Amino acid sequence: MGSTRPVTGASVSIANTGLQVVTDAQGQFNVANVPEGNQTLVISKAGFSSTSAVAIVKNALVTDAGQLVLGQFAVGGIVAGEIFSSGSLVAISDATIELKGPKLTTTKANSSGVFEIVGLPYGNYSFTIGAAGYHKISGTFSLTSGNNVQINQGMVSLDSPLVNDPIALFGKVVDGSTDLPVANAKLVINGSSINTNNSGEFTTQSLNRGTT
Repeated sequence: MGSTRPVTGASVSIANTGLQVVTDAQGQFNVANVPEGNQTLVISKAGFSSTSAVAIVKNALVTDAGQLVLGQFAVGGIVAGEIFSSGSLVAISDATIELKGPKLTTTKANSSGVFEIVGLPYGNYSFTIGAAGYHKISGTFSLTSGNNVQINQGMVSLDSPLVNDPIALFGKVVDGSTDLPVANAKLVINGSSINTNNSGEFTTQSLNRGTT
């Protein structure tokens, strides 16, 4: 079963018109000044098979093209997420996400703080997230077949001092194909194990700050 997660940054063009837009963080799009009549939409994005659909456009009316599905190529995995200010929760646009591992790659978060990297070879990666005016963040993850990685990361402003007090770690584990929570998933952190609850969520005991 494929994921029903919205695809951000997909190209949507109207055939033979020169009109083209990209989808937003919710996978939605809006094309203005489309000629009246039957129009063919072509949707594409790297790492996905393209698709097309016909929409009937009537003068002075908004046309809903409905849900359009892109098939993900069965090669490699996806790392996606959102970058935001840990204090205000406001999205940080243009944050730089750098991955090192089986593949070296760099991307930037969009205006909504959202990023997505597709077609990654499976294996162990380290990542670094940087943005002007914020402390840099680094970490590691493993990308395995059938599982995608979600990194939703808050960043601390340079105006706020970093502290070294122990802190609890919390998160959620989801199925990479369906985005549904995974109950009773086992996590091993610094030699200690913890299981997710029925909602796929977990909370650790206090941990020393730094890479775990």
